[in-house]
Amino acid sequence: MIDRETVTWAYRLFLGREPENEIVINDKLAHGTIADLRRAFLASVEFQRANVSGKTATMSGHESQLNVETAASDCELRTMYAHLEAVWEKLGQEEPFWSVITSDRFLSKNLKLADGFVHSTFRPVSWL
Repeated sequence: MIDRETVTWAYRLFLGREPENEIVINDKLAHGTIADLRRAFLASVEFQRANVSGKTATMSGHESQLNVETAASDCELRTMYAHLEAVWEKLGQEEPFWSVITSDRFLSKNLKLADGFVHSTFRPVSWL
């Protein structure tokens, strides 16, 4: 069983806003369980529009086979490695934090201080 507070927090968490009125709260209370409430929010048009980048295509297992080249000449490999090296060297110079953790919050324009970057490494390092 879910209550008003659970529904209100679901609005805040999934939609980033307060519920607009009592009618929508009562509507969501009808879902009954947290799992059902979560599914309803994740399936909502509002959530989907706000989280387009989080969508991934579902694989069915019946996709046609892709033709992927797996052989390359020494010249092609040198060209590819030179390109990769140049791209990542440029990224390291222009976006030093983003080139390590590719999240928009680590783009130079979004960084006020490097603290967020530094603190983001604490947990993974502690796993070692």
